[in-house]
Amino acid sequence: VQEAVVTMAATPPPHAHQYGAVAEDSTPGMAKEGKRARFARLFANDIRSGAKLGVPLAAAGLVALALTSPGGGASSRFPSSGLSAVEFEAAGQLSSMDANSVALRMSNEYASSDTSHTSHQYPWKGGVVEPWRVTTLSLVNMTDGTAVAMAHMPSDVSEVELELHWKVYEEAYSSLNSTDEGGEPRRQPMASGVTGVAGQFEVTFRRAGLFHTVDAHLHGPGVGGSGVVASFSHTIMCKYVRRELRALNDDDKERYLSALEVVHRTSMKDGVELYGSSFRNFEHFTTKHLWKMTLEKCTPWHGGDVFLTSHAAFTLEFEQSLQAIDPVVSSAYWDYTLDDHYYHNEWKSRSPMLSAEWFGAYSNGTDRTTSHAIDSGRFAYIPVGTTASPGASPERNSYGILTDVMNNNPSKFVTRVDSICGLKTQAKLPGCKELKGAVAMHNLAGFRAQIEYVFHGILHMQIGGVDSCAVSFADKLAEDAKWAPYLEGIGLTLNTMWRSMVNLDMLVCPSECSADTPFSECSCSCPAYDGTISNMTFFDVYSILSSYGGSALQMLKNGVVSNTFMTQDDDRGPETIHFANLTDTEDTEMMQFLLEVLCHPGKMSQFATPLAAPNDPTFWSLHTTFDRLWAFMRSGTGPTEDWEQDWTDDDSCSMHNWLDLLPFHDFQLEASSKGIGELYTNQELYQLFDPKSPSLPYVYDNFEWEHCASGTVSSHSESPKEPDSSQSIKSN
Repeated sequence: VQEAVVTMAATPPPHAHQYGAVAEDSTPGMAKEGKRARFARLFANDIRSGAKLGVPLAAAGLVALALTSPGGGASSRFPSSGLSAVEFEAAGQLSSMDANSVALRMSNEYASSDTSHTSHQYPWKGGVVEPWRVTTLSLVNMTDGTAVAMAHMPSDVSEVELELHWKVYEEAYSSLNSTDEGGEPRRQPMASGVTGVAGQFEVTFRRAGLFHTVDAHLHGPGVGGSGVVASFSHTIMCKYVRRELRALNDDDKERYLSALEVVHRTSMKDGVELYGSSFRNFEHFTTKHLWKMTLEKCTPWHGGDVFLTSHAAFTLEFEQSLQAIDPVVSSAYWDYTLDDHYYHNEWKSRSPMLSAEWFGAYSNGTDRTTSHAIDSGRFAYIPVGTTASPGASPERNSYGILTDVMNNNPSKFVTRVDSICGLKTQAKLPGCKELKGAVAMHNLAGFRAQIEYVFHGILHMQIGGVDSCAVSFADKLAEDAKWAPYLEGIGLTLNTMWRSMVNLDMLVCPSECSADTPFSECSCSCPAYDGTISNMTFFDVYSILSSYGGSALQMLKNGVVSNTFMTQDDDRGPETIHFANLTDTEDTEMMQFLLEVLCHPGKMSQFATPLAAPNDPTFWSLHTTFDRLWAFMRSGTGPTEDWEQDWTDDDSCSMHNWLDLLPFHDFQLEASSKGIGELYTNQELYQLFDPKSPSLPYVYDNFEWEHCASGTVSSHSESPKEPDSSQSIKSN
């Protein structure tokens, strides 16, 4: 561990020759105590008393004050910060002061002296600065955060005689604790400058995932020129900071959305030519996320612990594409538990995220080309990928659109629908209840399942929606209001049930349709059952929908809202899954209705599918939220101290095992040992995304959900509940 030493001496500190010679003071009348020695003594008293010059301070940035790590021994994995030794030599007498008396303050446009989040949640107690932003450095008193001052300097020493000489170095990663042949740490000079004693030094860091050292040398008066009176050294970390969308300032909001629009409107060929090899566009991501579901009958990104590693990798690949466009930008997250908390079941109309200002509002379905295309804001009429685009995929619909095979939506633009088969869903977004359920898990498998199925799964149908269904949910609801919970539950699970019907070869879609073929003539169907469903008995339908270990009925039973409308008991037969609280006739009627719906899919939005969801710009901020939760659980600040991270292998689908290779490569990480084009395994990705890893290029702004601590709103309640204080979600 590198120790930062502050030295105030009448003799030059080590390496002082780099910043100017120090000479003996021979000013008349100061034989007993030289000017520099007296200055050093008063400077020490000045810091102890917290004296100040009254100079306005910039508000603290990510880290308000540098902190000294407890213990600070050489066995610590990360560099200690603050001052591990402070010594003064005045008039030949050595004295010491509190090691925390002087700190380095780092400020940027997100500055706030009392909102230093990352210092509590990550191991870099010395501080975190952000790349490609102007960072203001200053020295402050640790006791009260005021500028280091010279209020009691000798009358014959003027403020203009005092200077801080700054130097900033990039540390060679993996050699922070090693030295060169001369015994010095290996480091590369990055910036230098001179300010007044209470001055602020501005610097722009450029390399994320790298330690940096900031040296500040205080020059005071001396014979023959200025000499080094004190030396300060701090080790800090440079990271991108991922923030909640609504926490972005106006400039960063515009930068993020502009770069995101480039991803969604630029071809791969043009993007690489303009922005370099790290550029990826929406077609690339959609093709990869679709993968070969129809051929392999499973998705490599879902249904196992790989959900976490793969989606973190997708997000980092996306983030580095944004940074190829604009190096200031980082991937932001949409904490939709806030929308659940404040907007309840009115989130579709009230959330700013679904407005022209952000990702576009729901359209009224009467736009110029096809119903329900996004028609407001910068993402109006953004295109969807086609198989004619570079990187053609085996996953496509009958119109050649890059989407799930059962989604014969012919739209060439991204769509969103505020209903499901005509039903204006009243379902609220996953909120604090679901969040607490996920972080309460004691092992990786349980956490992943809660995140993937409960906290994430229904978002696709909720936000995406579907229209033009052959069977109308609205008409069914008009028959009797009692059908509402059954229709709601079925609607939120339709995408996965439709996919299951395709995988089981029950649902068949045309292989090709021309662009001018109406949807009604190019829709999927169940040839084996069409025209006979209304005459089927309960057990006729049950035998179809319970095929292969449960299938559609099992999905409904295991769904997020299953306990409100599904049951499994002996009423209709041994351990039979069926609709709850209905007569036998009504139960049969709803079974027939379900099979009819599953045999005639409507036009799904791309986000609803869900494998074609990267077509929609909301995909990224929503999925960054899951990575944030995973980082929270691994950060050491989560609520579960005994969290087990054992990986569960799954041979039923490719890329689900610990040592399986995934199609991700060339992440721009400091100290990466991977060769160009070399793929990562799940093991390597799991290690790469350790939130405590120095080389990981990003951190999150916080791991706090104050709205969940002050009032919990579940997904099935209409008003906030008094919180259980033992279940508050925040970092330690």
